[in-house]
Amino acid sequence: MTGANIKTISAIQEFRAALIAFMDDSKLAVSEAHADVLKTHSWIQHDRIGYWQHVKKKRHEKVLQARGELTRAQLQSRDERPSCVLERKALAKAQAEFDEAERKVESCRKALSLLDREGLLFKAALAGFSTTLELDLPNAVGHMDRLMNTLEQYLSIAAPRDRAAQTAAEPDGPVAPVAPVASGAAGAMGRDGPSGPDGPSGPDGRHAS
Repeated sequence: MTGANIKTISAIQEFRAALIAFMDDSKLAVSEAHADVLKTHSWIQHDRIGYWQHVKKKRHEKVLQARGELTRAQLQSRDERPSCVLERKALAKAQAEFDEAERKVESCRKALSLLDREGLLFKAALAGFSTTLELDLPNAVGHMDRLMNTLEQYLSIAAPRDRAAQTAAEPDGPVAPVAPVASGAAGAMGRDGPSGPDGPSGPDGRHAS
C-alpha cells in the first residue's frame, strides 16, 4: 500500500487563519448589533420619553396659565359677553402644544414596545449563527489543529523512510571498470589454452610427459 502524497499543510494553516479571522469579525458584528439594539432602547426610554414627559409637564403648566388668564379677562371685562380674543388664542396655542407633547410620549412608548418585540425576533434569528460562532467553528478549528498535528507527525516519519529507500537503491561504493579483452587473445585462449593444444611445453619445445 502506497503512502499519502502529502507535501505541505500550508493550505490547512491558511484556511484555519481565515476561519479564525471570520469568527472574530462575526462575533464583533453580532456584539455591535446587540449593543445597537440596547443603545436604541435606552435612548428611547430614558432620553426621548423623559424629554417629552418633561415638555408635556411644562406645556400643561402653560395651559393652566392660559386658562387662568382667560378667566381673569372674562371677569374683568365690562362687556356682557366679553370676547377675550387674545386670551382664547393663547389658550388654544398652549393646548395644541400640550397635545403634541402628549402624542410624542405615546409615540415613544409605542416605539419602545415595537423595539422590544423586534429585539426578541432579532435575537431568535441570530441564535443559530451565535451557536455556530461559539461552538461549531471553534470545534472546527480544534479539528484542524489535530489534523495538522497528525500530518506533521506523518511527514516527520515519511521523510526518513524516503531517504532510507533512496540510500538502499544506491551502490555501496564505486564499481571498478572492466578492462576490455582483445579479440585475438580471447580467441587463442578459447582454442588452445595458455600452452598449446597438448598441454604445457618446456623450453625446448618438447611436451612434458
